[in-house]
Amino acid sequence: MSELGYNETRGLLVRPEYDVAFDVLEEDHRTVEECGGVVVTGQPGIGKTCFLYYLLFRRLSERRPVALEQPDFFILFHEGGIYRYPLRADTRYLPEGTWVLSDSNDEAPQPCSTFKNAAKLRTVWLIQTASPLKKRWEDWVKYCDADMFVMNHVSIEEITALSKIFGLDVSNVHRLYRKWGPSARTCLKLL
Repeated sequence: MSELGYNETRGLLVRPEYDVAFDVLEEDHRTVEECGGVVVTGQPGIGKTCFLYYLLFRRLSERRPVALEQPDFFILFHEGGIYRYPLRADTRYLPEGTWVLSDSNDEAPQPCSTFKNAAKLRTVWLIQTASPLKKRWEDWVKYCDADMFVMNHVSIEEITALSKIFGLDVSNVHRLYRKWGPSARTCLKLL
């Protein structure tokens, strides 16, 4: 995760796009009753996984229930407690209104069954960050009538801020950005 803007000693680079996306997701959650969640997608390397951590931090700071899927379990943060459950837990363990967060990757291309089942029941709001590959989200999106939010690419100002967070040569990062495109992951891996 450090390659995309989170540094344990320096914090998380909050892209302006994160605030925009949060507002859109919150509005959808309040107003679209028939929707069980949303896929946040966009070009690879733009900070979708970091956005998931941003959502986690926002929900925790607001003392609102949130669950985060891990490879073998999920963690629920609720009413002053932290609870760990298997990926196939009963949906009753997720309080109504919980935002359940899932990051699509090669090992876990789809959200866990507990999250999908609860989203289908409309008791939780499922947010999955995923690449634009349909196979990562197509099935559960149909199953839960989910929406989609496409995140903008990383701007030159954001890549500059990221360079400074990691103490990198800004001109070198700019050169990679111009050559390889607006992917923070690509630019940082090439250094």
